[in-house]
Amino acid sequence: MPNDLGSAYVLRTVTLMLSEAAPGEAIDQPTIAARLAGEILRSANADETVEQALVIAIDSQKRFIGFKLISTGTRAHTPVDPGVVFRSLLLLDAAAFIMVHTRPTGELTPSADDIALTRRLIAVGKLVGVECLDHVILSGDRRSSASIRDLRRELFADNTDHGGP
Repeated sequence: MPNDLGSAYVLRTVTLMLSEAAPGEAIDQPTIAARLAGEILRSANADETVEQALVIAIDSQKRFIGFKLISTGTRAHTPVDPGVVFRSLLLLDAAAFIMVHTRPTGELTPSADDIALTRRLIAVGKLVGVECLDHVILSGDRRSSASIRDLRRELFADNTDHGGP
């Protein structure tokens, strides 16, 4: 359908009622990010039986400024394209972010793919000036989580020192 905007992106606006954190609230711990991600997914009626990935955008004062659901996958995998992640973060003018993905099985141990993705996100974040604060794995029922930053501190050793998420 022709329009006056040419090939401009059309952004879909979604309003969710978030009780765990509102825009402007500090996201300074992995557990807060996990609770916020769980609330986002519950509000969006996301399927608990498949993996989902989302990114939480954070400003320079570590306050929540927005999120983007990146992908919905299968019971055992969801693809995460760093280009989609950073496009969203740059549109939100984020200074930092926390990547979150669900694991329907409840297994919270990071896989080799999780570690590789975390490394890529940290590297790209350094290039574009948007710091990766953490990558959180959230159980399918959204009741428990694991922080890759806490489990694998060496991945974040060369990242900007910010005192932890």
